[in-house]
Amino acid sequence: MEVRLLGPVEVISDDGSRLPLTASMPRTVLAALALRPGETVLADTVIDQIWGENAPRTARATLRSHVMRLRKILPEQRLHTGSGGYRLAVRPEETDLGRLRDLLRQARERTGEDPAGALAMLEQGSVLWRGSPLSGVADSPLLAAEKPRLEELRLAAAEERFALCLSLGHHFTVLDEISEASAAFPLREGFAAQLMQALHAWGRTAEALAVYRQTRRRLIDELGIEPGAELRRVEKLILTGGGKGWEGTGEGGRVPIVGEPRARAGRETGKADVTGPLPEQGTTQDPEGDEREDQEPDTPGDPAEQRDGTAASPVDHVGHRDPTDPERNAPVPLASPARRMRTIWSGLITATAAAIGSALGVMLTLVVGPEPSRSTGAPTAAATPARGAPSCSGFECVGKDPERLGCHVGVWTAAAVEHGQLLVELRYSPTCRAAWSRITGAGVGDVARVEEVRGESQERTLNYDQDTYSPMVEAPYPAAARACAHLKNGQKVCTERGGPSPLPEARTDESHRS
Repeated sequence: MEVRLLGPVEVISDDGSRLPLTASMPRTVLAALALRPGETVLADTVIDQIWGENAPRTARATLRSHVMRLRKILPEQRLHTGSGGYRLAVRPEETDLGRLRDLLRQARERTGEDPAGALAMLEQGSVLWRGSPLSGVADSPLLAAEKPRLEELRLAAAEERFALCLSLGHHFTVLDEISEASAAFPLREGFAAQLMQALHAWGRTAEALAVYRQTRRRLIDELGIEPGAELRRVEKLILTGGGKGWEGTGEGGRVPIVGEPRARAGRETGKADVTGPLPEQGTTQDPEGDEREDQEPDTPGDPAEQRDGTAASPVDHVGHRDPTDPERNAPVPLASPARRMRTIWSGLITATAAAIGSALGVMLTLVVGPEPSRSTGAPTAAATPARGAPSCSGFECVGKDPERLGCHVGVWTAAAVEHGQLLVELRYSPTCRAAWSRITGAGVGDVARVEEVRGESQERTLNYDQDTYSPMVEAPYPAAARACAHLKNGQKVCTERGGPSPLPEARTDESHRS
């Protein structure tokens, strides 16, 4: 049995089914007991947590009634009465809150010697959140006291995870999340400092300093205080062209350059396991495994498109520097005020022109009609405005087509495995916070399936052609999902859980891409 508190309060039986717990008062009693797993909670304490000073004269009888209802729903020998109170017979690890706390403890113990392992544990913990904690619990003193504590636990864990991502050089994957967190909690200086760090690591120094000014103004206006020491320290490091005190160096002692996603060794499974890193962009590999730099890297003007309908994202080429340049790891210099203003105006003009072009493209599509799509094993995306903004996020995307909802824009491969001619990829959209499986070189009857860590899955069968992709599952982070191919001969080929960095394209033949 599993009791879930980090979202809607619910109970999952051993066979994976959700027990019929619908009324708010039994949920509240269950939450009061599950927050202290295996302990006897006095009846008076439960009454205070449910009603507080407004407890009715019949509170004890009403509580006994709710306990009886719970006992009928829960498996036998799980809810006990005695010693003037009630005990829910579960171990801490049988609650999602208990597992979260254990993962946080292990991550903090490993941070110093194994930051990558600590980050993996924090990512596992982040997947346990299913929304606002204690949802479905009645408005009560229990909810008023415990919900803020759980929310603070969530925010503190997010700050720790962001800090590890930055220290490991994963600015690419975490920037959007930090930006969302900072916008949702504008007075939380930790998120603001981390957003400044991520922006500066990308070379977006002007935006990083703008975050400081906005945060400082808000703190003064709303709280009448100046920013704390950490936020001021980050600003000072940026202004002095530093940042070495907090910038991650990633693998090999360097900050990852935009456009050069690092390969992760051992990401594949089974017979197709890769024992070495995939070659970086701009290199090829001969049969002996020696790299040579006789091929030009893709440029922003490349006509080659991915199978999910998008050209390589412009962000993949911004700031790409010669890997032999000894200055590639030097701190980004702070431009003069005049140059910064020219850069800002240039960006505004470019963004405005792009927006106008996009609008004209949509109008042309509406008048003339969409361009005929190439035949694939997946539905066409004619109903989706090309290059349009994604129209779903998280759970809203579950079971939906990524192309139709615009989630294919900015997507990247988080894990991949090859099996003969078959390529299985976990495609991840940080914007939509969703993932799906893509299979290439498959046969009719093969199935593309994506599996989410909590047991949810989506799949699509290939009816013709050689490639297809599954509907989406919710994936707050790449590690929340893996991609599989179920072959018609009974074999199953799966990737590992997604990694925090994009993989280089596993195949250079773009005609096979999705």
